[in-house]
Amino acid sequence: MSAVCPTPLICWRAFMFFIWHVACHQFKQAKIPLLQHKPFIVVWNAPTESCRLKFKVDLDLSIFDIVANLNETLSGSNVTIFYHTHLGYYPFYSDDGTPINGGLPQNQSLAKHLSKARSDIDKFIPFKDFKGLGVIDWENWRPQWVRNWGSKDIYRNKSKELIRRLHPQWSDRKVEKEAKEEFEMAGLNFMNTTLLLAENRRPNGIWGFYLYPDCYNYGYKQHPQKYTGECPNIEHVRNDHLMWLWKESTALYPSIYLDYELKSTSNTVKFVHYRVKEAMRIASIARTDHMLPVYVYSRPFYAHTFHVLSEIDLVHTIGESAALGAAGVVLWGSSEYARSRKNCLTVKKYIDGPLGHYVINVTSAAKLCSKALCKKNGKCVRKSLDNGAFLHLNPRYFKIRSSSSSQGPRFFVSGYLSNEDIFVMKQKFTCQCYHGWIGIYCEMPESSILFVDMMTNVTSHATFQHTAPFSYILTCLWALILISSSFALKPAKLPLIGRKPFIAAWNAPFDLCTTKYNISVNLEMFHISGSPRASRRGQNVTIFYANRLGHYPFYTEEGLPVNGGLPQNCSLETHLQKADKDIKFYIPSENFSGLAIIDWEYWRPQWLRNWQKKDIYRRKSRDLISKGYINVTSQQIEYLAQARFERSAMAFMKRTIQLGIQTRPHGLWGYYLYPDCHNYNLLDNNYTGSCPVLESLRNDELFWLWNSSTALFPSIAIKKSHADSVSNLYFAQFRVLESLRIASMTSMDYDLPTFVYTRLGYRDEALSFLSTKDLIHTIGESAALGAAGFVIWGDVNLTSSRHNCSKVKSFLSHRLGQYITNVTRAAEVCSEFLCQSNGRCVRKDWQAPYYLHLSPESYRIEHSEEEGFVVTGWHSEQELSELQEKFACHCYEGYDGDKCDALKQMDKPDSSITRPSASWCLVLVMFVYILNFVF
Repeated sequence: MSAVCPTPLICWRAFMFFIWHVACHQFKQAKIPLLQHKPFIVVWNAPTESCRLKFKVDLDLSIFDIVANLNETLSGSNVTIFYHTHLGYYPFYSDDGTPINGGLPQNQSLAKHLSKARSDIDKFIPFKDFKGLGVIDWENWRPQWVRNWGSKDIYRNKSKELIRRLHPQWSDRKVEKEAKEEFEMAGLNFMNTTLLLAENRRPNGIWGFYLYPDCYNYGYKQHPQKYTGECPNIEHVRNDHLMWLWKESTALYPSIYLDYELKSTSNTVKFVHYRVKEAMRIASIARTDHMLPVYVYSRPFYAHTFHVLSEIDLVHTIGESAALGAAGVVLWGSSEYARSRKNCLTVKKYIDGPLGHYVINVTSAAKLCSKALCKKNGKCVRKSLDNGAFLHLNPRYFKIRSSSSSQGPRFFVSGYLSNEDIFVMKQKFTCQCYHGWIGIYCEMPESSILFVDMMTNVTSHATFQHTAPFSYILTCLWALILISSSFALKPAKLPLIGRKPFIAAWNAPFDLCTTKYNISVNLEMFHISGSPRASRRGQNVTIFYANRLGHYPFYTEEGLPVNGGLPQNCSLETHLQKADKDIKFYIPSENFSGLAIIDWEYWRPQWLRNWQKKDIYRRKSRDLISKGYINVTSQQIEYLAQARFERSAMAFMKRTIQLGIQTRPHGLWGYYLYPDCHNYNLLDNNYTGSCPVLESLRNDELFWLWNSSTALFPSIAIKKSHADSVSNLYFAQFRVLESLRIASMTSMDYDLPTFVYTRLGYRDEALSFLSTKDLIHTIGESAALGAAGFVIWGDVNLTSSRHNCSKVKSFLSHRLGQYITNVTRAAEVCSEFLCQSNGRCVRKDWQAPYYLHLSPESYRIEHSEEEGFVVTGWHSEQELSELQEKFACHCYEGYDGDKCDALKQMDKPDSSITRPSASWCLVLVMFVYILNFVF
């Protein structure tokens, strides 16, 4: 018996590893909040103590959950901000060009600076257990040479003068190169060592530099009508070069100060959105264990004015920051706030009115969402960062009331969180778990995974002595993944056409046979069709090749760049402008409700998947970094090249498909060949077809793509060299299974529909058409596993001669047409009988050799030139009984029950489950643990 037992154990451990790294980690974990159970805080950072002491105006900030220092000063136990005059000997030039502390970082003694900085930290933060925000505000120069523009150009000029004095014979180019290197190294050392000193002196503080990261999206000043808010791509790259700073920081402090010209405009939220989004991006790459907390600096007043922010701009700043996942907002103010009694009363009126009410609204909503969705072990973040949802209390169920008591807070929240509120939260937000917690709802301690591994290790040493073959482990892993999906099966999306559960789509240029050779064929066995020719428009199946949608960047086979060659070399905005015109040209109807497929195959958006011929995209990306930067190591080049390529590729693919969905929202949009599971090793001995685990993990990394798509279009094209073999079956089977797995992962309330792409012929011999057995291995297998349909693709070679056209017509009029009619009609029969036409039939056992085929004893399929294929006959009771034994229902959205005969209760919040919860994992662990000893 012991020789058999290792297999489930090893599979189980592989499965738990998979669950831990995939299902339970949609986001990198967040740092535990500064204040317990307060996922989003608002911090007061203004010197307003004079309002109380001098003018007897009391600003009671604590009632709004605003964290204030003692006497509301700029330094204290909760927040300390170090300006350039308060921390060491910071070198800079005054406004009149006078050098202070040497002027340049390379002109000042670092040791002398650190010695004074140590004393300054002890002076301004006397508490050694300081656990607040430590903010260093050094704004005179930036550590990157290229970013010292405008008034900061003095630091470049003075650095060059310094080198010129030392080397008067050098060329200007060599002087600038040396000056740049010296300045950047000195700037890095000043900032990094100061940060390290602060963290060593007050290790519990949350340390970072004010205004870092910045993304310089100030284009609203020059082009307010065309302003998108996006950070320039070059600024993303420059921020990536500051990895040395992010790795030493323990928090980020970006700024979203608003100019008055932005007041209550649509550009405000664009400006804030992308600045906070960039900070969240940097926060996610700085560390390996958790995201850095982001505290966004804002002002209660518009910059350089004493005009309070409008109520909508409170939403645009504080609300947007909370919804994107920031840890809090710091409200900074100058001494102007307390300069006079009038000013103090203005501040008090604003706090007691719109500001205070909004702060208590958004912080309370963040706490309630954390409790309702994330078990208080995580915070709520928008499912889609661009969806415009906010963490606000529902005014139908909540009120912010004032207290008549002189004791306690002046305002309090009354009300309750309704089922409706929870349901809406689950629709629009997801959980980002705190460090130490995992699961879709942050319901499981991370230590549970260690427990799982410990238990499986103990039992393996105690009872088992044999090892299972690795190929079997992969197969078993797949079985467990598929079993896991049954714990929280999402409904299927309603069919594209009527109640047809499995549709056939035609995407080949057979129209050329009609125009060139007068050879036509009846295509009525296909529910929708479209020719891939560029001259055809307004079709139900529209495929966008690389040259038909925007300015897609790629390299030709000769290595020549088209549209810049690399996604980071091509303007995304210019591409989208042309893509918008292309979509409207090829799909002129605004009511388009067919299939829209983007076929971009030159490069893949993941760096590691650009192998063989696609390696040119990695080489060219490295070249681009090497030419743009001096004195970078090969490791730095690789990191920067990969980061820049992947970010640009993601933006190209994501923004393009979003544009398509926005322009033609009723169509089903996706990318051809996505997902792919790269199971092309058919020549291996004992080929199982299973997708390599690494490729499944890489597919999970493309969550941004699946979440942006409305359909999936994997390919199951097979080769003639494996014709009629079981390898073709395994190849297609696991590719469809992988797509169905991905289809259930998105934030949609239903599985994305999967339409598999196949061909008339084999990949290596286009005019050798698929055998009946291989039609079953591909189309039949897809139907039985639960795909929404298939697309048959062909190119112009099929129609290049009268002979070829005649062969295609014969295949369509006999073998292919016969089989398509068979499987699509059988899928309808099963849906009608088992699922009341409210769902599609899916195999109960995914490996079983059962197919949705009409019984030849009960049905006849006949063909005529005029009518196409006609089905006659009726099923027997025995045949229906066999269907019930072999197939189960996957209900469409809105329906429930084993037979899909009940309406689903859409208002129940707990019914919206997007992926298997981690909690049931422990139950299975114990179950396996017990079985180990039983056997």
